[in-house]
Amino acid sequence: GAPLVPPPQPVLTRYAAGKVLEAAELKAKDEDWPVTICVCDGGGVPLCLARLDGAFPASVTLATEKARTAAQFRKPTLDLESAANDKRPALIASGFTVLGGGE
Repeated sequence: GAPLVPPPQPVLTRYAAGKVLEAAELKAKDEDWPVTICVCDGGGVPLCLARLDGAFPASVTLATEKARTAAQFRKPTLDLESAANDKRPALIASGFTVLGGGE
């Protein structure tokens, strides 16, 4: 038989990730949110990151891990947080960051 070929996956380029970061940064500044923003590719690899003025140092790790988790699960981390708090408490020990905010 024919070899199995996975379907093509969309690729987030560094340029496009930068545009996403710029838009998120504008929104955060408009809302006066002192946050760190991380944009990952589909595999959860960080492509760009910005720590805005006033964001606490640990937010870099949190933002990176929330973005990685959201990318690898292909769902917002708030969904995972809800699952961990409800029917899937084992998610807490999974090594992934199940705090809401990763999209």
